Amino acid sequence: MLIELLHVSIIAACLAVSVYYGRYMAKVFQGQKNLLSPIIRPIERGIYWICGIDESKEMTWKAYLGWYFVFEVICLAFALAILMFQGVLPLNPHGVASFRWDEALNIAPPSSQTANGRFTAASATSAIYLRCWRSSFRTSGAHRWE
Repeated sequence: MLIELLHVSIIAACLAVSVYYGRYMAKVFQGQKNLLSPIIRPIERGIYWICGIDESKEMTWKAYLGWYFVFEVICLAFALAILMFQGVLPLNPHGVASFRWDEALNIAPPSSQTANGRFTAASATSAIYLRCWRSSFRTSGAHRWE
């Protein structure tokens, strides 16, 4: 009974907040000024300037596809580096040794399966870094880079 009440209260809270959050997101996507604009906008402009992005220009599908592949190669290289050096990195409580380059290349793609579709024990014991990185950074995907 208590669990059901908790679920209903969480759903009610989400519904109550969703109206205000929806209005906020509509303002953000339409480019209108909102509550966080004075704080976030200068940071956003700085990141655009560092990356060389012209925010007034739309990205074509060819540019998006090209930057998507660049992003994927960078992510793969980062995952390979984590797996090949995890033996010397901190936050390795189980003392998992570093993988050879060929094993790391088999584990680094963003799924828990190898190229031939079989689950391996090595991918189950991959570094904590790689698991955290996959669950947070990889889900964000490629952004508007030009």
